[in-house]
Amino acid sequence: MTNLVLASDQVPGIPHPRETSGLFGQDLAEQAFLNVYASGRLHHGWLLCGPQGIGKAVLAWRIARFLLATPPGAADGLFGAPTPPQSLDIDPDHPVARRILAGAEPGLTSVQRSRNDQGRLRSDIVVDDIRALGRFFGLTSADGGRRVVIIDSADALNTSAANALLKMLEEPPARTTLLLIAHQPARLLPTIRSRCRVLRLACLGPGDMTAALAQAGADVPPGAAMDHLAALAGGSVGMALRVLALDGLTLYQDLTSVVGTLPGLARPPVLALAELVAARTAAPRFELLLTLTETLLARLARTGATGIPPVPEASTAMLTRLAPNPVAGRAWADLALRISARTRHGQAVNLDPTALVLDTVFKIRETAQSHAIWTQEAAMTDPPRITDSHCHLDFPDFDGQLDTVIAHAAAVGVARMVTICTRLRNESTVRAIAERHAPVYFAAGTHPMNVAKTPMATTEQLIALAQHPKFVGIGETGLDYHYTPDNAGQQKISLRRHIAAARQTGLPLIVHVRDADADMAQILTDEHRNGTYTCVLHCFSSGPDLARTALDLGFYLSMSGIATFPKSQALRHIFAETPVDRVLVETDSPYLAPPPVRGKRNEPAYVTHTARVGAALFGLDYADFAAQTEANFNRLFWKAAGAGAVAWWTSCGSPFWAADLRAGYRAWGAIGAIVTPRIPATGGGAVPCWSNGMAPAAQHRCWLTHHPTCVASCWTPARGGWTGSSIPIPMRTMSTGSTICAWLSLTCGRGCPSGPMATHKTRSVPVSAMCLPSQRAPPIPLFWI
Repeated sequence: MTNLVLASDQVPGIPHPRETSGLFGQDLAEQAFLNVYASGRLHHGWLLCGPQGIGKAVLAWRIARFLLATPPGAADGLFGAPTPPQSLDIDPDHPVARRILAGAEPGLTSVQRSRNDQGRLRSDIVVDDIRALGRFFGLTSADGGRRVVIIDSADALNTSAANALLKMLEEPPARTTLLLIAHQPARLLPTIRSRCRVLRLACLGPGDMTAALAQAGADVPPGAAMDHLAALAGGSVGMALRVLALDGLTLYQDLTSVVGTLPGLARPPVLALAELVAARTAAPRFELLLTLTETLLARLARTGATGIPPVPEASTAMLTRLAPNPVAGRAWADLALRISARTRHGQAVNLDPTALVLDTVFKIRETAQSHAIWTQEAAMTDPPRITDSHCHLDFPDFDGQLDTVIAHAAAVGVARMVTICTRLRNESTVRAIAERHAPVYFAAGTHPMNVAKTPMATTEQLIALAQHPKFVGIGETGLDYHYTPDNAGQQKISLRRHIAAARQTGLPLIVHVRDADADMAQILTDEHRNGTYTCVLHCFSSGPDLARTALDLGFYLSMSGIATFPKSQALRHIFAETPVDRVLVETDSPYLAPPPVRGKRNEPAYVTHTARVGAALFGLDYADFAAQTEANFNRLFWKAAGAGAVAWWTSCGSPFWAADLRAGYRAWGAIGAIVTPRIPATGGGAVPCWSNGMAPAAQHRCWLTHHPTCVASCWTPARGGWTGSSIPIPMRTMSTGSTICAWLSLTCGRGCPSGPMATHKTRSVPVSAMCLPSQRAPPIPLFWI
């Protein structure tokens, strides 16, 4: 006997598919079935696919009615073979049609979600629901006719139920047809899909939609309202009937009124909207509101992606305002996915509908407010270039959203970001992100909080990783006595290993420190005496003593969102006293989001907020501060600044290319050791400068008593080679007695070589300093003569 569909599965006022005789707009699907039927090779399994509410269930019941009312084709008789059927229509007075309508047809059964022991509707079709079909198949047919099973919907099958159904499809009983309704067929097992003939149904046009609504006995709205309903339903008759039955047009208007106030938010309409679905009896309306919210977010995403609102309606201006560009479109698309997951989870744990509605609206507001900031930045014709020097793009917070996150960053001028690996077992994941996304570079190490959880990185491992062209830093390493004071000894060992790797590779050390200022200052100082290296204290939030020690060693401090918090006045004072050419900016995302996005997931685009606070601290325009931090980043993260070419020039100026980075470091050390002590007062010696931002790995001391001259060469594509000019470089004695060193910063001019070939500036710097890269040319060789 046919199982009556559960009332809780239906929207009040909408007829059940077994009560619907006609089907509109699906002639192609019906004809495809009839063609197979006429061939005499009817499949046991049929998969009816398409968006929810477009008539799949109606078609399934029409097929069932047709199969049970139409006897199998007889052999050719006196007048030949019977004429193949041209339609699935069955006379309503046919006994089979009457029995199906009454739910008394013995050859038909349907499977839906059942109720549990507490009388609640299950979220899935369970294995017992499928096993019950065994009893149905075991009944003897009185007339030897067909048996038909309708599964509505197959998307709801849990794993055990799906496997049980698969066995039935593999060995189906004779004269049995299984009709599987699937809104999302990709959720089914591939083996189930492969054993079914697929019928794909199309969305209905306005004419078919009107006819289907009239057949269902619905009051068809006139004119523009009908157009609005058809667009809102997306070609789905079921959705249109739900909207009409639950006054969904008014509900959608209320929703758009709330969203239309964004990026601000009027609270009374939000509360009124939540109260509409708060009552227990309003559960169908609550479900409809969640569906309409997803529809609105999808429209915003499509408007941003195409630049054209999907439908002409009253909310067109709102859609255009909130989604003016593809970056906003992707943000709304991401939010739609997150909202869908959050609402499903909220319903699963029986979250109060009012709380769920408020949470959804507040998430929409956060996205709108963030986008307002992106729009303000992106509206600039040429946003100042800036780099997020420290983020964690491999963290789960960014799963499936990296393309959007990087697009957000690019829209506001964040052209580069360094994603940090905090344990070596995740290095391949971080490396893959950097390899897949051009603006992303990476660094790796063992975070101090992970030294007891995962094997510590060795110096040799870090040196080996440094050979990758996008590996730009050593770490994150350091000391953390706030959360893990019990393994301080292991942390110190790990830190010294990282320092050794930084010293040997010439890459900057990336240091994390919390509640360990004294030990950190001591280790950094002691290790610096053993050989120079470069370093940045990332997300700096320590005291002035450690800041002073780091700056005296020539290190850098990185400003994160912490410096923007209202209670961080002391930290901002430390940064204000720091030389501006020793400051970097970072997000440390997904953590520490700065105002005005405090409290939400941080991302590289938000580094601009921190940079604006930094600009105010130093009394600079945002563009000037961004340019300064870019120069600082290029100086420290020399590998990210260059184009990846590594070249060294010998004393006679002939270039050679290292087989790998480690060979290059050895070559630099060998040349420096030979040449450095032997530069005569009259010139003639040569010390190579690591060009294009490449930093020397070995300590370099020049013992000079005169002012040498630097010969700089500029690459000119029009001339097809190098041209040179002599520029006098005054040398100043360092604080370490007679040890003196100077470095030339070159930016190839547009008029080179006929005009001024290069700009330059000199500055006393630590002996491990490096040349800044050329922004428009290949590596620039420098020679002491």
